[in-house]
Amino acid sequence: MAYSTVLIHLKTASLSISLLFITQELAINDLKTTSYQIPCQKIKVSV
Repeated sequence: MAYSTVLIHLKTASLSISLLFITQELAINDLKTTSYQIPCQKIKVSV
């Protein structure tokens, strides 16, 4: 049971990390559109 729980956590973490990369690429490609959805992301990219 514990092992499968760890696997699920790892999958969730890798998914959220890849989502972060995707949103950063979107923010770079289209700052105006992404800034409305993810303001923090725009700040990180524009700095």
